[in-house]
Amino acid sequence: NIGSNAEISMADLLTTIGRVMGVAAVPKVDPERLRPAASEVQRLWCSSAKLQARTGFAPMMSLEQGLSRTAAWFRDPSNLARYKGHLYNV
Repeated sequence: NIGSNAEISMADLLTTIGRVMGVAAVPKVDPERLRPAASEVQRLWCSSAKLQARTGFAPMMSLEQGLSRTAAWFRDPSNLARYKGHLYNV
């Protein structure tokens, strides 16, 4: 996995996706799915420092720009005609 060297809460990610999609997305919390208070993991943050140091790679766009481009791709009927939603591939 390659990280962005930035963190975002699930609520903020949902809000950002909603903004990109033009809908009012409101997070709902399921108490049964909350991370336990004594959990060993409080934050998930993936650094891209090693990748950048070894390859020079750095993101060229923000998360919101990437989400906007992804949403635009899925809105194009010619792309959806080729999309194989039943397959997990990248």
